[in-house]
Amino acid sequence: MRKKPLRMYDIIFSRAIDHEVTDAYLYYEEQQSGLGERFLDELDTCFHTIRAYPEHFQFKRKPFREFVAPKFPFVIIYEFDGDKIIVFSVFNTHKNPRRKP
Repeated sequence: MRKKPLRMYDIIFSRAIDHEVTDAYLYYEEQQSGLGERFLDELDTCFHTIRAYPEHFQFKRKPFREFVAPKFPFVIIYEFDGDKIIVFSVFNTHKNPRRKP
């Protein structure tokens, strides 16, 4: 019996993502050469997981779900409407949590 392939949902990124990811990348590269690339690889893995299992992660404030990155101190904040995923923020958890979108 063959396994049914996972449905990979479309993902849309808000404009804020570019700034957040670029800032984090530059910070990590400043700390250690190649660490920024590892951060980007980690985000790719996180986004792949969210695309495959968008309903798996918990609501913090409906309709927003949060995926905690396992290797870096970031939370990916997104909404899943049953058809597509909208990522609103890649939030650095070392920043003030009250500023979380």
